[in-house]
Amino acid sequence: MKKRLLIIRNPESSLLGSIKVDREGQKTVLAQNAVFPSNFDRKGCFFLENDAYAGNIKSEKFINYDGLLDAIIEADQVVTI
Repeated sequence: MKKRLLIIRNPESSLLGSIKVDREGQKTVLAQNAVFPSNFDRKGCFFLENDAYAGNIKSEKFINYDGLLDAIIEADQVVTI
């Protein structure tokens, strides 16, 4: 199975209506403005550590920059919204 990395930076993107964030074989990372509460389901998502701390977001699913780089290298496909 191919691995896909979905990086969401813009929680207001119209593309989020057609993309499943908890798809099998996919890791979803929320960064920048997407770490803040919004209108899309964040179930199964990881939060970019620095952005989450800056926004005072409480979660147990953090990923740091090194982890994000590893995920990018390991993924067969990277999609950024």
